[in-house]
Amino acid sequence: MRNIVLILLTSVLLVFSCDDDSTNNDNNTNNIQGCGNGIIEDGEVCDTDYLRGETCSSQGFIGGTLGCSDDCATFDTSGCNNDAVSGTAEPCSSSAECIGDSIECFDEISYGVPSGACMVPCTDTCEEEGFACVEFTSGESYCLPECELGGNDCRDGMGCFQIDDAVNVCWADCQSSEDCSVTGLCNTEDGFCMVPDEKCGDGTDNDMDGLIDCDDPDCTGDVDCGCTEDDLGNTTPESAVIIDVSSFPSTQICGYTCGPNWKDWYTFTPDTAFTGSINALFSNSGGDLDIFLYNAEMNELAYSWSTTDNEEIIYDFESGKTYFLEVQGYQNATNGYCLVMDIAPAILENSGIELSPVVVTPGSQISMNVTIRNIGGTDASGVVGEISTVDTDVIINTSSSDFGDITAGGQAINTTPFVFDIGENHKDNSPVLLNLAIADEDSNIWSFPVLIEVPYANITYNSLEITSDDNGNGVGDPGEEIELSFNAINSGALDASGEISVSLNVLSSSTAEGVTLTPPASSVCTPDGLMAGEFASCSPWGITIPSSTTAGEAINLEFTFTDGDGNQWTSERIITLGTNLLNLTPEGDAEGDHDTSIYECDLKELWALHMDGTLYFRTVFHSGCTIDGYHDVTLVDHVGGNMISIILEEGSISYYESENNVWTQVATPSSLVISPVSGLVDSIDFSIDISDTILDVDNSVMIMTAVSSTDPEDPYSDTIPDSDDNIVNFITFSW
Repeated sequence: MRNIVLILLTSVLLVFSCDDDSTNNDNNTNNIQGCGNGIIEDGEVCDTDYLRGETCSSQGFIGGTLGCSDDCATFDTSGCNNDAVSGTAEPCSSSAECIGDSIECFDEISYGVPSGACMVPCTDTCEEEGFACVEFTSGESYCLPECELGGNDCRDGMGCFQIDDAVNVCWADCQSSEDCSVTGLCNTEDGFCMVPDEKCGDGTDNDMDGLIDCDDPDCTGDVDCGCTEDDLGNTTPESAVIIDVSSFPSTQICGYTCGPNWKDWYTFTPDTAFTGSINALFSNSGGDLDIFLYNAEMNELAYSWSTTDNEEIIYDFESGKTYFLEVQGYQNATNGYCLVMDIAPAILENSGIELSPVVVTPGSQISMNVTIRNIGGTDASGVVGEISTVDTDVIINTSSSDFGDITAGGQAINTTPFVFDIGENHKDNSPVLLNLAIADEDSNIWSFPVLIEVPYANITYNSLEITSDDNGNGVGDPGEEIELSFNAINSGALDASGEISVSLNVLSSSTAEGVTLTPPASSVCTPDGLMAGEFASCSPWGITIPSSTTAGEAINLEFTFTDGDGNQWTSERIITLGTNLLNLTPEGDAEGDHDTSIYECDLKELWALHMDGTLYFRTVFHSGCTIDGYHDVTLVDHVGGNMISIILEEGSISYYESENNVWTQVATPSSLVISPVSGLVDSIDFSIDISDTILDVDNSVMIMTAVSSTDPEDPYSDTIPDSDDNIVNFITFSW
């Protein structure tokens, strides 16, 4: 019908344009017929306001209004512009759309942020009201809009997340594919948009990387793009190729992984049970392949993946059970391979040790029997074992023993015990390490580390404090008579037996001269021994401090504890006159060992005190320090335990709970407050109440302190204790 109307209109136009002189007929043959009628016809790109759905954005501009040229042959882009239109955290598809300098668009395709977001960098605070400065895991900080939990403050595709007790911000949280206007695909588990996979052969840039089908590297392994597929046709479990396991080794089957599945499947059902090996033979340089073993219900039983040539699975196969094997190209790798199954070789493992005596103590001789099990599919003949060690506290008397033949699935114990001695001085509760090497007559060798625990009692002082002094300030001052109270604690792993007594001695290294000790009527802390982890009160000792001494001088005390068996333990404690703080660094941190190119402040000493459930700390500098950098203190309750991070110049405290050596930040109690420090100082004092912390402490805590510039990229310029090769060390403070 439209063609008829156009013909009639044309006829009318021709009638009215005719005259008698054919030479005056000046119809312009360059004009496109019908332009301006609002209908896009052959030869027209657009017509008036009808633009085929095109916009300024699709024509390469940021914004504006797209038009159509007068002749309908091209788009009119004179109304388009490249003006930035998006403010902080507002939607964007490119950084050019963001208002301001050095602002990056976290777009939906590259970053997964629904509709994109203009990210404004920040340091601590944001200039705009209603925005919070949030540090990302990359270490960079950006401004995000604040919100109210449970409210409607965030735009579509964004959710409200709690950063700390006081701040909630809007961030990526798509709930459906409708929230992802560009990619059309939402990962509802993490709230980010996903880019679809490239579908090779559909003529579409599915993954939005500007490359279509075979031009996209994702399609290089596709059959339609040149991958040499094998003729097995086993790309699904339903089309799995059967492996003949009636004899071993099985007949070799070779294949090749191609897209779109990049997987080949095989199946087998053994008539008899056996421990077997599945080997996929290939060169990893041609493409990384992995293999996976499943049961008939497609539950994964075993796998083998690596970045080297070949993969192998060893498994105990049951009679009459059906198994499936998947050969998979890692990250869509293409490669050729060959499969072969066989009876597994002998595989020996350490199944357990028996020690005599059962409890190993310093100075004892140990007999050790080892059970070796063959988990392979082939018998191991003529098995022998040998132990060795690099531990200087271990002397090996009988290093080798026979195990004989060990059948597949069987086990054996050495015919004669291995014998070794533990040195009498091995009293640090650390285990000793042996190496057990097992060999068969076919020269196969298996090595196993053997860790032998050596528990020992370890008695030292605990809860030491000045309970009586002349002026009652709890500090030892020049010219005073003081009384020193303390407990004996067994921090070892073995009970100490008999009477536990203590003696004190003033060491010659003391700088306070003329100090004398007055022992109590009885030096016995307990007559009944001291179990591991237990403590006992000792009678107070008197200390006379001459008036000739001065504040700051030190009394170096040596404590010697003795048990009923005559074992002795010594420990030292420094009492500094004029303060009850303990100098944890009596030798001092070396002057000038800091990196002045990062920060000028030079740490000298770290002091600590525990009193009535409160920890007091002091960091001292070699010279005056102007606080304009980071001054950090880290406390840990034990190795791999909970941690407190304190930033002194900000007065901020962060808590981190530990689980499986992974720290997760948790909320800090509002009752725990530290005043920020500033200006020129010689030292910094601060304290925390243990009851307000997440630290699980009894009588000790690990501590380190460090300084650096405010640049988060800079390393620490100085630490106490010294740290090497980016390994952070700690001092253990006990009380």
